[in-house]
Amino acid sequence: MIDKEQKSIQLKISEDTKDKWQKILDIIARILNVPASLIMRIVDSDITVFLSSQTENNPYKPGDKEHLKDSGLYCETVIKTNKMLHVPNALSDEHWKTNPDVKLNMISYLGFPITLPDNTPFGTICVLDNKENKYSEIHNQLILSFRDTIEKDIQMFYMNHALSVKNDQLKLNISKVNALLAEKELLLKEVHHRIKNNMNTVAGIMTLQKETLKDHSAIEALNDAISRVNSMMILYDKLYRASDVEKISFKDYLSPLANEIVENFPNSKIVKIEKNIDDFMIDAKRLSALGIMVNEIITNIMKYAFAGRDSGLITISAAASDNLVTVAISDDGIGIPESFDVATSESFGFQLLDVMTKQLQGEINILRGKGTKFIIKFNL
Repeated sequence: MIDKEQKSIQLKISEDTKDKWQKILDIIARILNVPASLIMRIVDSDITVFLSSQTENNPYKPGDKEHLKDSGLYCETVIKTNKMLHVPNALSDEHWKTNPDVKLNMISYLGFPITLPDNTPFGTICVLDNKENKYSEIHNQLILSFRDTIEKDIQMFYMNHALSVKNDQLKLNISKVNALLAEKELLLKEVHHRIKNNMNTVAGIMTLQKETLKDHSAIEALNDAISRVNSMMILYDKLYRASDVEKISFKDYLSPLANEIVENFPNSKIVKIEKNIDDFMIDAKRLSALGIMVNEIITNIMKYAFAGRDSGLITISAAASDNLVTVAISDDGIGIPESFDVATSESFGFQLLDVMTKQLQGEINILRGKGTKFIIKFNL
């Protein structure tokens, strides 16, 4: 099926196809022993000699043209009627004896319409002779078979043109989609940047508020809140700077986050951090939940694990295998009681751990031994 929009196209015929059609015309002229066999083509309001047989005494040259309407040419009738026209001898025919081809001594004519796939005319294929010629049925069938070959070639060009048009439209649509995606990326980056700046303002306000307090528990609560905000600020800063605002490198986020949490504590100088973090991509939503969990675990370690110690070690590992992410955070501190359970703890920080674990649809386990080890598992 040819799209309506293709009706107005000026079909471009390849050089290879022209050579093929030229050979057809030369064969027809030789078999029928006529001086001219032609493929005529409509171009705008003219009828043009598109190709002409390379035969002796052929008066027609490619590029010759006449205005089609009311021309009196044989081809005009073929195109108007969309039927074969056979004129054995124009000189003995009152209707044809004054037609323009007679001036070139072409007094007999046999022509067939060439039709485009949308049923509009392309032109004609015809033979002309300088003597009377009644042409046989075999001659008719020969020219018709060649005409069918030409129409099939044209159909292929139409199909290629249709594919080209669709391909251009697809490229344009892809370009528009890419432009919209780029615009979305910029907007999301701006949103992430603004969120980070707003969080920075909130953290600053809480810091100012903390400096006016004397109650140790209130100060500690504000410190915890500031730490949580900072962990989110790191995430939004990474998202703002990332090339992909939907996903971010796990390693690029977790490593600086751990450093920043530790550095916020006065005993940070006695603590060493060892990291073995695989680099894989994770979506921002899950990274946000995980950031809160890492913040609570490391904060708890820094507050309690190394009390009375002059050194401490925090080990952080993370790996993704078979769509399963495993994050382990351990310390060599004093450990936590055997009776402790994240799910039943009244501590706000550990309640956050439980909530975030459920949000990740994962699990968290605590191993006790020489210190404490938290293991978080969830599916990518």
